[in-house]
Amino acid sequence: MMHGGACGSCAMGTNPGRTHRFYTGKAVVPFGFGLSYTSFKYSVVDAPSSARKVSLAAVRAMLAATKAAGRTFPSTKLLAAAAPLVAYSINVTNTGKMDADDSVHTQGSLRNSAVNSLSNLSC
Repeated sequence: MMHGGACGSCAMGTNPGRTHRFYTGKAVVPFGFGLSYTSFKYSVVDAPSSARKVSLAAVRAMLAATKAAGRTFPSTKLLAAAAPLVAYSINVTNTGKMDADDSVHTQGSLRNSAVNSLSNLSC
């Protein structure tokens, strides 16, 4: 299969020397670089019940306002005023011997939806 997009006509899945899959040069950082030298314990302090329904009405309203304003992305003002659809409280405890920080990344999915998942990265 050929790709005729911005990168021209190149066979899909082949890009020798330009992606991690085909890279043949020396690695800039060693394998495992950035992995932690300590361990963490995670505990959920507060979470919504799994039976709770989440309304996407606020998201739809924000997208409608964005479109009406002739914008592609919501304004900073709209985003700042938006309330989270779901909120969790999680304690992260460093249980190892080395000083370190960690960030929690969450992902949710919509049941019975054509959309596979909604992702949210939180630090």
